[in-house]
Amino acid sequence: MTQNFESIDDFLKNHSSNPDWSDIETNGRNIFFKKDELKGKYNDKDFGEFREYLKGNDINYDRNNIDDIYYEDLGIKVSKDELASFLWFSIFHTNAIKNIFFKLGLPLNREEFIIHLVSSPNSHGYSLLVFHKRLKKEILPIEIFKGTKDRILSELFPNVGYSDRIEMSNSSLQFRNQFLFNLKGNRIFSALTKDRMKFILDSLDFEIFVIRYPKMQLLSNHPNISFGVGEQLNKKSSSAGIFTSNQSGKFGCTTCYHDFMNSPSFGIGSKLFVNNNPVTVESIHIPSDSCFVSFDNQNISQNQLTQNNGPLINVSPRMNDPVQFTGITSGTTNTIVKGWDPTIPFIKPNVNIINQQKVITNPSSQPGDSGSALIDNNNNVIGFATYRTGVNAVVPFSVWVWAEEIYYHHNL
Repeated sequence: MTQNFESIDDFLKNHSSNPDWSDIETNGRNIFFKKDELKGKYNDKDFGEFREYLKGNDINYDRNNIDDIYYEDLGIKVSKDELASFLWFSIFHTNAIKNIFFKLGLPLNREEFIIHLVSSPNSHGYSLLVFHKRLKKEILPIEIFKGTKDRILSELFPNVGYSDRIEMSNSSLQFRNQFLFNLKGNRIFSALTKDRMKFILDSLDFEIFVIRYPKMQLLSNHPNISFGVGEQLNKKSSSAGIFTSNQSGKFGCTTCYHDFMNSPSFGIGSKLFVNNNPVTVESIHIPSDSCFVSFDNQNISQNQLTQNNGPLINVSPRMNDPVQFTGITSGTTNTIVKGWDPTIPFIKPNVNIINQQKVITNPSSQPGDSGSALIDNNNNVIGFATYRTGVNAVVPFSVWVWAEEIYYHHNL
């Protein structure tokens, strides 16, 4: 019998064992820094003392707001969501996990699957959803038993007596190097010793659900409401994202690529219309499904625009955060962050080893909303609409390209 769920939350409610990761934090400390190790070797202050240090130096601190795991003397902060991203990414890319998938006839070739880290609102833990093109059944849960955990530990820490640095499989060395060049990723690498990783693997449950790859519905149509983008006057088929200037000083906006890719003449220099204002295509980045167009009339009114803080960078989104977008079909719509690519924020968009970093939300976008910008409560842009799951998807969701990637590739 076909199983269809209303959302990722609905799926987790019916299938997840609700893993408890609350031990990842204890009285303001995370599992990286146990009480007897907070001073000395890692030069870290006791969390309570450091909180007083922050207050005494007029450094804003709100644990409930920023969900800090720890502060170091350099002011590096790592959220529980980012820590979970790092742990899952490291574990998923081991040969121990790849061999499980291979034996199931589900090789982890990059073009055949997508992964999302997810958590239900009332859960203290995190699960990994793997949407795979070769899976015939709808849902396949994978349990990680002790033997697999032992193999993961041996693979991540292969050198006897060498426990100060986590290692990765050869196929993931390029990811490892990028994590090390990222300041936050480097700190996590340095802190995650073999003993701590063993504690993590022994203490926490790691759930993987393989789900049949859904049919994707590209978000383009021909509605006729404000801030629409189209190839002809009065025919709008997708949405404008953010309005800004590129490094050449040309004012314009972003939109999606897939809506125009089948037009034989579409390319740099092509003419489109934004709310019937003629625009010129300045740049195209196919991997992020995005274009930047400039207004032919550079003095166009900006009265209907709201200033934002630009792309969210150097931190991951927050699980279950409320976000908002405005598309030509849905209008202004509120939705919820439900997952993201676990390489966010450790691998930057200038590194050409990621196919496309994405954020997922509840299935809230509709055809015509492609290109619209996803804004969080702090007025940061976190993504741009690209597609949503199609009809009868087992687990429905909307997909947004990570905003930093689009800002970077279009020099905004």
